[in-house]
Amino acid sequence: MLFPGAEDFLLDLCPDMDDMVLDSEEDLIIPANWKVVVDNAIESYHVMLSGPCHKELADFLDFAKDLPVCRGNWWTLGGPTRQGLDHMFGVPLNDEPYQTETYMNWWLFPAICLYTVPYTDLVSTFLIIPRGPEETFVRFGYYSPNRPETKITAACKEWMNGGLGPEDVALNITVQQGLKSFGYDQGRYMIDPERSSESEHAVHHFHTLVHDALMRHG
Repeated sequence: MLFPGAEDFLLDLCPDMDDMVLDSEEDLIIPANWKVVVDNAIESYHVMLSGPCHKELADFLDFAKDLPVCRGNWWTLGGPTRQGLDHMFGVPLNDEPYQTETYMNWWLFPAICLYTVPYTDLVSTFLIIPRGPEETFVRFGYYSPNRPETKITAACKEWMNGGLGPEDVALNITVQQGLKSFGYDQGRYMIDPERSSESEHAVHHFHTLVHDALMRHG
């Protein structure tokens, strides 16, 4: 198996996974290398330092428990929401059905991501396809059970499509531009012993998988 344990992890998190159907898709071309796009999505500290939607996401989550975990050819990043929430995305939390109370990204190497957003009735996908050294095709997808859409799910999709997603794309573009700076050489990974949400061990893990794949096929 390429991704041992990944299916069980997904099914434990999303009890209605077998009933999911495609809700919608959106394609986008990002003027950045595909590895830049992945790097941005597999560390947590940028969430608290980026635009207003990222800061709103940070207010939802318990970042002390937002731990990146490397699991061979796949890895996860995410954690539970803060206690005492009564609103998300401007919508009150109520008795509508949802998949999980956890914000979770799980990545399948090299560039497929599935993720959940707390209290929404959906699972999202993030497919990354390189188109050249400085251009990446990405396809965002939303999957939900075959039942009426909840208010918080609709609000979440609007929040992600109109806010969080564009903020991430802007980060990808500026990082790609920064790679051409005359002052750039290479940096060190910031890895702490606790492998906390501020650690870059998942980034290092991804880079190691890329290096090993290139050496194996090169």
